[in-house]
Amino acid sequence: MNRRELLTGMSFSAVGLVTKPTFAGDALPTESDLRDLYENDGAWTAALDAAEAQVAQLGAFETGFARSPHLFGYALTAISQAHRQSMRLSTYARLSASADLRDVAAQQRRTRADTLAGELVASTAWVDPAIRMLGREKIDAWLAADPALGPFRHRLYDVLRLASHALPAGEVAALASGSQLFDGPQATYNQLLGSDMPHPMIRLSIGEDVRLDDAGYTRARAIADRTDRKRVFYAFWSSYGAYENTLGSIYATQVAADNMLARLGRYDSALDAALAATATPRAVFTTMIAETRAGIPLLQRYLRLRRRALNLPDLHYYDIYAPLGRTTRTFSSAAARAAMIDSIRPLGTDYVARLEAASGARWVDLKPRPGKYAGSFMNSDAYDVHPYILLNYNADYQGLTSYVHEWGHAMHSVLANAKQPFETAHYETFVAEIASTCNEQLLAQHLIDTAVGKEEKLFYIGQLLELLRLNIFREPMLSEFEHAVHTQAAAGAPMSSKVMSETYLKLLEQYYAPTMNIDQAYAIEWSFIPQFYTSYYSFQYATAIAASSYFAEAIRAGHAGVRAQYLMMLAAGGSDYAYNLVRDAGVDLASPTPYRAVMRRFEALLDELEQAI
Repeated sequence: MNRRELLTGMSFSAVGLVTKPTFAGDALPTESDLRDLYENDGAWTAALDAAEAQVAQLGAFETGFARSPHLFGYALTAISQAHRQSMRLSTYARLSASADLRDVAAQQRRTRADTLAGELVASTAWVDPAIRMLGREKIDAWLAADPALGPFRHRLYDVLRLASHALPAGEVAALASGSQLFDGPQATYNQLLGSDMPHPMIRLSIGEDVRLDDAGYTRARAIADRTDRKRVFYAFWSSYGAYENTLGSIYATQVAADNMLARLGRYDSALDAALAATATPRAVFTTMIAETRAGIPLLQRYLRLRRRALNLPDLHYYDIYAPLGRTTRTFSSAAARAAMIDSIRPLGTDYVARLEAASGARWVDLKPRPGKYAGSFMNSDAYDVHPYILLNYNADYQGLTSYVHEWGHAMHSVLANAKQPFETAHYETFVAEIASTCNEQLLAQHLIDTAVGKEEKLFYIGQLLELLRLNIFREPMLSEFEHAVHTQAAAGAPMSSKVMSETYLKLLEQYYAPTMNIDQAYAIEWSFIPQFYTSYYSFQYATAIAASSYFAEAIRAGHAGVRAQYLMMLAAGGSDYAYNLVRDAGVDLASPTPYRAVMRRFEALLDELEQAI
């Protein structure tokens, strides 16, 4: 759940630039406790050695796999336990590696955990072909005969569903053995940005020096002085531009891998392969793009109102993150927790109690520090323990929203793990961002309702508008870029950073011009988007915000039935396809209805903004 720039920047208070977060008055722990996973690195190594031995023995189950429902279930259970242990090992390795990218031993542990995961896939490559050989009739009979097979039901039927796209066991094993090759582009990208790429220093008009790494940029681009904003933008994007060819080469490799896997699976495109994996109708993607395009006039209206609110003669891209209104309010981590708890009370006493207990425990690595991974994420792969959150917290509105966002993910996992067995607890990304953005919207509306004075209320209205803009316009634009690049590459067009930048610049102009001035310097912005390294992830933010907007409004309005449906959807984990779970909770994301509803919500906020200014 990488949030380093998933939303690519919520604007925040510009009354002063905070180069280092302050945590005065905090009563909460600020470091996560990995001892809940393993006592120390030695214990992790011993567990990994044991897991490697366990994985090496899984091939022995192939012989008796299809002889009886008992042997069938015994083998599936052993394989499931191996995955369970592998994911716990990976959680420890990822968290310790992300804590300090310069820690060579931690990076080696992560590599070992990744290798184990690849070996696990390779050693069980025979399982899916064996399930397909059994066929639907025998699977039905065995499920009926042995209730212990219940946790595997969804997985078994999913294997049968994708039979026409299945690879032979040998190809599955070969691909699994090369898993690090497919993970390579993202790992290289993260390493380049996290440790190797230099970041410019800039002195602001207030006499403050700012290092324009990702965190410094997201703070500095929203400061009040327009001249400084412009200098920040051009300095930052120039630093990315200096690595344009390298960044283009990294992403081109990712695109090539996506297209290759789609061809191997006999899919028409990488998009179809990504959607088929979760049984998501193609209409979800195409409808989302079409409805977003239809809503561009509303985006243009928002831009015009933003120019008026900021009292600017024209509007440039470096004005998009400047806050509307002002607030002097900052949030220590304790204050962030209190604001979060107050805002989510409409979700009910049980949800609040669970979140209060979890957010007071040592589940979060909070503070930024040298060498630490630059973004934010939630990891819930250790089913037997609890979710973990990594943040680089700043005591401002942006920090608060990231905090609430990641806790939305964590609570999704808390509810799913409490209700589901390991085999159906892990949910799809399609539904994951609903939980996080619903909590963000509850927070934004709570702050609007409790704002002190017109300027603070205007500030929070602007923040909610930005949350919606980023999700219902920017994420679809990013999705269009991703699809265009994949389509061009699949057709044989040479992929270069120049082609990518030209494609991205054209989309910026289609969405933001003529109201906003767009120039060549921003064409490199595609290289700032880490979710491109998870194939067709961006579009799920637009679908998520459409669904979460419906849930947040209805829950705040006191519709107990909607709240119950929403919480049941979260607790369902991965027991069904995410599209089905959301549809059954009342939102069909293959239809125009939810997208038009969130556009109406956006328009209503624009009316409120226009009245305020």
